[in-house]
Amino acid sequence: MEEATTSLQGAVLGVMTTIIVIAAFTFLVVNLILRKIGVDGETSMLLSQVLFVLLLTIYFLTR
Repeated sequence: MEEATTSLQGAVLGVMTTIIVIAAFTFLVVNLILRKIGVDGETSMLLSQVLFVLLLTIYFLTR
């Protein structure tokens, strides 16, 4: 029973870490790139959020 709990905790930690990495990449890198090409702040943030949701959906569908 204890091994199953440890295994589940490891899996949850892995998923949470992946979500955080996807979020960091999306919001920091994509937002920076969009601002450099001249997209305003509000539109850039909205596009970053949409891309985050798409990447998260792809991650869970392919898992």
